Amino acid sequence: MDNQAPAVEPAGGGRAREPRRALQRAVGLGTDLLAGTVLFVVGGYWLDRRRGTGVFWTVGGLLLALAYGAYEVWKTVRAIEAEERSLKAAQAGPGQAGKGRT
Repeated sequence: MDNQAPAVEPAGGGRAREPRRALQRAVGLGTDLLAGTVLFVVGGYWLDRRRGTGVFWTVGGLLLALAYGAYEVWKTVRAIEAEERSLKAAQAGPGQAGKGRT
């Protein structure tokens, strides 16, 4: 007799969620955001100290860090969407990809 529980199809199109991949993306994005923020803000702070300009370059570095962070989030979202589209197309089978879209 087999004591294993019956296979239950997970929600989300029948494919198992990949938590390791999601964790890798989250850690990668967090690292990129932290590194960009530190680089731009510290660079601005260094320029302010060197030139005696108060907080001008620090604020500029912060704004650049925000722009960089938004760009990195946008890239990650686009990559996830592209992966989801390719998985849906693969699940739909040949000849079904692209149907239902206008």
